[in-house]
Amino acid sequence: MDDVLSSRSSWKILGIFFGQPWQQFYLRELIKKAGVSPNTAVKTIKDMEKANIFTSQKIGNVIAYKINAENEISKKLLMLHHEKRL
Repeated sequence: MDDVLSSRSSWKILGIFFGQPWQQFYLRELIKKAGVSPNTAVKTIKDMEKANIFTSQKIGNVIAYKINAENEISKKLLMLHHEKRL
C-alpha cells in the first residue's frame, strides 16, 4: 500500500478524483488532467485498482475509473483531503 501512495503521480491522480469523488474518469482524461505520461498513469491506476482504492467499469471500448467509496483507505484519504481544504 505504501508503494502505491509514495509517488508524486499517485497524488496527482488522486487529486483529480478527490476534486470530484462521485465522477468517473477515463484514462486519457486522467493523463491530460494529471500531466503524467501514459505509462505512468496506467501503472499508477492499475496499482491503485489492485489496492482497491479505485474501481473500474468497461463502457464500450474504454474503461472508466472511479474512487472506491466502500474502501476504508479511500474514505480516509478523501476525509483527509477535505479536512485539508477546509
